[in-house]
Amino acid sequence: MKDHDLNTFVNKRAVSINENYTTVRERLVSSQAESEAESRIDEASQFYCGSASHASAATSRPPPEHSAEEFSVLRARVDEQERQLAELRAHVMRLFGQPGAGTSSSDSASATDRNVSTSQQQPLPS
Repeated sequence: MKDHDLNTFVNKRAVSINENYTTVRERLVSSQAESEAESRIDEASQFYCGSASHASAATSRPPPEHSAEEFSVLRARVDEQERQLAELRAHVMRLFGQPGAGTSSSDSASATDRNVSTSQQQPLPS
C-alpha cells in the first residue's frame, strides 16, 4: 500500500512538473512571437510611411535598412531571450534530476514563473 501511495505521489508530481514546463514554454514562445511581430510591424510601418511621403517619386524604394544601433538592440534582446531559455532548460533538468544541470531539484516552480514574467515585462525599445 505504501509503495502505491508513493508511486501516485511521484506520478502526480511528474505531471505537475510537465504542466509547469509546458506553461513556461508557451509563455516564452508567445513572448518571442510578439517581439518578432512588433519588429516586423515597425519595419513595415516605417517603409509605408516613407513610401507615402515619396509617392511622387517614379520608383518605389526598398525597405529601410536597420542602423547599427537597432541591430545592437535587437541582438541584445535575442541574447537575453536565449539566456532565459538556457536558465529554463537548466531548471527543468534540475526538476527531473538530470546530472550536470546545476544545483538540487529543490527549486520551486515559482522561480520559473518569475523568470518568464520578467521577460514579459521588459520594455520594448522605441
